[in-house]
Amino acid sequence: MEKEESVIKYRPQIYLDLAEPFTPCMIGYTIFEEKAKSKSCSRVIDPAVKKADLCIEYAWYYDYDIQHLYDLEHIWVYVEKEGNVCGCEASFHGRFYNMMLPGIDICPEGNQVYLYVQPGKHAFMPNPEMFHLFLSYDTCCASQAGLDGILTPDEIIEGLPEHTEADDRETECYIKEKYGFHPAEKYELYKQSIPLMKWEEMKLKIPQRMKKCMEEIRCSRETVKAK
Repeated sequence: MEKEESVIKYRPQIYLDLAEPFTPCMIGYTIFEEKAKSKSCSRVIDPAVKKADLCIEYAWYYDYDIQHLYDLEHIWVYVEKEGNVCGCEASFHGRFYNMMLPGIDICPEGNQVYLYVQPGKHAFMPNPEMFHLFLSYDTCCASQAGLDGILTPDEIIEGLPEHTEADDRETECYIKEKYGFHPAEKYELYKQSIPLMKWEEMKLKIPQRMKKCMEEIRCSRETVKAK
C-alpha cells in the first residue's frame, strides 16, 4: 500500500458533543518511518517505540477553541508492518496521552481509530467521561470563554498575524458572546468531509484563516460599539 493511501485508510474518526460550536477546518498529516521531531508540535515521534512500521501524525486545525482564536490538536496512529494499528496517542491540553487503554476498544470496526473530542477545547480521549478530569470542563465553555484571546505560536508556524492586548480582549468578548455554551454531554459521529493535506501545505493556510477571523471580529465589535 502506498504511504499516501495509508493516511486516508487510518484517518481517525471523531465524536463531537451535540452542543459543540466549532468543527475541524482541515487536517495536516506527516508520515514517520523513523525517529524524528514533529514539525507541528513539541515532541519526537519514534515508530519503533510501538514496534510499528510507521506512525501517521494527524494535526487537526480549528479556527477557534472556546477560549481562544487558533487551535491545533494531534492524533498519532501507529501501524504495524502487517497493517494493523498497534498504538494511538493524542493531545490533551499541551500533553500527550495514550489512547489505547484496557477495556476500551477504540478500533471497533477494524483498523480505524474512534476518539471523543472535548467540548469547546477539542482535546481527545477514548471515553467522554474522562473529560471531567479537566477542572474547568464546563466553566471554560461559558464564564471563561474567550479568556486567552488570540494564540500565535510562532515557533510552529511562521507569518501569524500580530495582535495587541486590545485585540485579545475584543476576541474574548466576541467568543464569549457568540460561542459560549454548556456541553450537552451527548455525542455524535462527525460525518462531514474534512480537507486532508500534508502538514507543510496546511501550515501555509493557517495565517490567512487567522487574519480573516480577526477581521471578522474587528468588524463585529465595531458594529456592537456603534449601536
